[in-house]
Amino acid sequence: MTLSVRLAETAQDDLFELGIWIAAGADKDTARHYVARIEEACHQLADYPRRGSPRDDIMDGLRSIAFGRRATIFYRIEPTEIVIVHILHSGRAIESAFPE
Repeated sequence: MTLSVRLAETAQDDLFELGIWIAAGADKDTARHYVARIEEACHQLADYPRRGSPRDDIMDGLRSIAFGRRATIFYRIEPTEIVIVHILHSGRAIESAFPE
């Protein structure tokens, strides 16, 4: 059974901030393209949700998968959906996204 994929508000905020940061350093088209590729990678998790690495050290049930060399997608597998919790650029500290 293929699960649906939902971006939590925190992940949506992460993508928005990432898009702004890329647009400032490059341009809006580059930012849109990069964000779209990340969103596509998130939705591909529906077919193979367990391919990410377990990250129970951060939060029970959390998994992560790298996107390129610069971003990490953090997600949870729930009974009916995959919830994308955060999408962090390599420059952002994990601790700030997952406070205890």
